[in-house]
Amino acid sequence: MLTKNKYVPRVNQVDAIFLNKDITRMIRDNLLENLQAISPVLFIKIQPELDLLIQSAIWFGSVGKRCSTFGQQLLVLAYDAEKLTVSRLVLHFALTVLPGYVKSWEERRLTHRVEWFSQAITWAENSALVLNVLNYFRFLKTGRKPTIIDFMLGLDYISLRNNQRRDIGYKYLTRELLWGGFMEILGLLLPIINFRKIHRLLKAGFFGEENTWRRDSVTREPVAAKMLANTTCSYCGERPTLPHHMGSRNCAYFRGSQLISHIKKMLDLEIVPEISLGCDAWEFVLGMHFSQAIAIIQSQVGIIKGVQVLYSDTNPLGVDIIINLPQDGLRLIFDPVVQRLKTIEVFNMKLVKLKYCGVYFNSPEVLPSIEQIEHSFGATHPGVYDAAKQLFALHFRGLSFYFPVDSKLHSGYAHGLGSLVFLNGASPVVSKMSLYAGSNVAENRAPSLPLACYHRQMYLESATVLRTTYGHTKGLKLKLFTEGSGRALEPRRQCFTRELLFGDSCEDVATNLGAPNRIFFKSEDKMKIHSSSVNRQVQSKRSDIFFNYFTLGIDVLFDARTQTCKKFILHTNYPGHFNFNMYHRCEFQFQLESDHQSGEMDNKHDYVNITAYTKWDEISGSLATSERPVVLHRASSTNTANPFGSTFCYGYQDLIFEVMPNNHIASVTLYNTAPPRQPAHSWQQHKMQDIRLTVA
Repeated sequence: MLTKNKYVPRVNQVDAIFLNKDITRMIRDNLLENLQAISPVLFIKIQPELDLLIQSAIWFGSVGKRCSTFGQQLLVLAYDAEKLTVSRLVLHFALTVLPGYVKSWEERRLTHRVEWFSQAITWAENSALVLNVLNYFRFLKTGRKPTIIDFMLGLDYISLRNNQRRDIGYKYLTRELLWGGFMEILGLLLPIINFRKIHRLLKAGFFGEENTWRRDSVTREPVAAKMLANTTCSYCGERPTLPHHMGSRNCAYFRGSQLISHIKKMLDLEIVPEISLGCDAWEFVLGMHFSQAIAIIQSQVGIIKGVQVLYSDTNPLGVDIIINLPQDGLRLIFDPVVQRLKTIEVFNMKLVKLKYCGVYFNSPEVLPSIEQIEHSFGATHPGVYDAAKQLFALHFRGLSFYFPVDSKLHSGYAHGLGSLVFLNGASPVVSKMSLYAGSNVAENRAPSLPLACYHRQMYLESATVLRTTYGHTKGLKLKLFTEGSGRALEPRRQCFTRELLFGDSCEDVATNLGAPNRIFFKSEDKMKIHSSSVNRQVQSKRSDIFFNYFTLGIDVLFDARTQTCKKFILHTNYPGHFNFNMYHRCEFQFQLESDHQSGEMDNKHDYVNITAYTKWDEISGSLATSERPVVLHRASSTNTANPFGSTFCYGYQDLIFEVMPNNHIASVTLYNTAPPRQPAHSWQQHKMQDIRLTVA
């Protein structure tokens, strides 16, 4: 029969407490991780009850069955069974297991948190923390009852070993301290010892190579590398940065280090003809929107550097929008009208690694020669020679390669680029590659937005402004498309139509268009100064709310008092505007009756068709708009500088046209001139709010 020993070292008691915590954490984490992998939703719902069940099972399997925790059992300890009565067991269970469940239940189960209950739990936690600290100091003095629960219940630890005290020997500790100091000395001295120099001196002393080198250095002058004004890197062709040599006769410092630096920063990309160019982390897909390509570049900060955006201020619809990446040798060409990616060019093959079907055809080790291209992509039609540029173009479907070839070799060209004979077997390498959709690079167009770029967002096909016969705007009719699922559960394009009207509530708009990309609370109205003096004195106690739909190019403004729609803003997303790349282009269209009727047909009305591509001079020539515009200077809260300049706002009926300096429309604002319509379901609520505000 085991005899009990009431002497238990303090370190064993503390170790038992930490072992209990570690064992409980390991069991709980393993079970919860498996359950979360099976059903995450079920895990979230029953997590408090599951924690209670695990804690209870551990308690009943340890203290309830053997009068000792698992940590105590590992150290051959236990509670004194004589003092562990049934009532104390019940209190021990209630004080160790139930508090965690009550706290978790209060945080997760109470939908409306009771203030007094939360304060009571917080007060109890703070009190238990203070009592634990005080009890720990008492435990260090007496060596008994290490936890506050043990002190409250009067429970002592006993040792199930024989009556043996633990003898502490200092020989082992001294040996450990000596070895620890020796390891610190080695860690300090080894890094500063020049083993290469020692090896070189020993080798010279035994074999005499050092003396031979010295005799050679005296009789022969070392030839230093020459860095001239036209010295370039042997790999990238660029001028060196801080060039110098090491004083050796075979100096390769510049070439080797420069080559290694270029290889390290290379993009490793795979091409899919007619589809994409990218890697595992990101991908430029033909047909993707300009903003999506910019988002990819922003996510690769430090990897993709030196980004340039090229566009035309005077002719934004006739000149392509280009994202130029000179440090990576890439160029992304976007259609200026639909603003989707139509061509991907690699104009410097030395700055990027390229592979097709997992096999490299362009890298520092593999040159993209004619033979390599034919080996990687197979046979194709004969190449086309451009005498002006002295380039041969080899075309595949969705892919073209351009080779610089001397004009003298064109006379021997018969059956294609591969039939040319080059001196010393030096066949030309690719100087440029183009990736596009279709079979002709000169006539290619931007494909429609691919399903891979939908990202569960809603996109706009067209927007029609609804107007009454009396010249008032009612709302918008939107043709939308998004990603849906067919019968085979495969993603496909799904189209539908929605209407937004003035007076719609926030719930109506969210039901028709889904959740907005961003919600903005309008803190001030800078245009209020242009309103009448009566309305100018009204100080609103609430903020109007903007629903921003970036992929639709639309903003919806809700009145703070009535919570109904009172304004629509349609964005055209022209380059050169302050908000460029924030919105997709809104393809709106509507008609306005011309104010300048022709004299020949008085009974027939002339109409002005207005779209996102109509210039302001076409509109102002037919409509009697305000003569003096309002100058709008946009700036952010963090940066007041606007490099694009100011825009001009012209009013007409219930419309506001924001015009850019190049005569293109930046945005059209539609506002409601009718009295606001109060929603039936929220009228009483706002009425009571107005009464409370008036009384206050």
